[in-house]
Amino acid sequence: MGAALAVSGCALQGVFKNPMADPFVLGISSGASLGATIAMVFFSGMTLFGTGMITAMSFACALLAMFLVHSIARVRGKVSTFSLLLSGFAVSALLTAVVYLLMILNRDKMEQVILWNMGSLSSISFTKLSVALPILAVCSALLMLHARPLNIMLNGEEVSESLGVNTQKTTRNLLILTALLSATAVAMSGIIGFVGLMIPHLLRLIVGPDHKKLMPLSLVLGGVFLLACDIVARVARPGQELPVGVITALVGVPFFIFLLRGGRRGGGGI
Repeated sequence: MGAALAVSGCALQGVFKNPMADPFVLGISSGASLGATIAMVFFSGMTLFGTGMITAMSFACALLAMFLVHSIARVRGKVSTFSLLLSGFAVSALLTAVVYLLMILNRDKMEQVILWNMGSLSSISFTKLSVALPILAVCSALLMLHARPLNIMLNGEEVSESLGVNTQKTTRNLLILTALLSATAVAMSGIIGFVGLMIPHLLRLIVGPDHKKLMPLSLVLGGVFLLACDIVARVARPGQELPVGVITALVGVPFFIFLLRGGRRGGGGI
């Protein structure tokens, strides 16, 4: 899960040329949250194709949210970064409002919904992993194959086009792959924030902006980081496991503030 979120964040930061981008700017987390909430309220205990309805619905709604954002942002056959970010914000706000409405109307399910939205690895099983692992492996590999055109796109659209890179097609492919990757991760573990923000940016400070290095390193360090956070979540309070999303937030929020305060040094830009 950590590897998937970190690689997605790395790709999105390159696409948007913005170190603040992460897998949740496209409405993916809000879509997954709505899907999980619907499953908890209306389909509790049911399964679909051998997997729980919470996992299936959160994955499906995350993808639907991503395609809705992309459709809204598409103007005259083109999708600008600005319109995509605004569309993601608007769709996220709408879906989050629907989640809150369902929580208010179904107070007996509120605690379950809140805990899922905090993110946890405790419910992951080998059955779920057998479904998620092929998607995670294929999408991660395909994203890494886009490292060279992504490096070229950092120089701007005109330079990219002159060097033979179709920026519209490459951007579309990257968005689809990151949507699949992060939607799968969110469907398995709930909403775990800041992994896709912190890990790629931290590595960019160390190794520079080359995505041929950044993507594989993000995959490894993202997994190690989330594993460490999960260990802390399991041992911090004896007899009770904390949501791992709480631990990543406790680490991620200070890091986010550090970025906003202009703490980036040379090599941190994209």
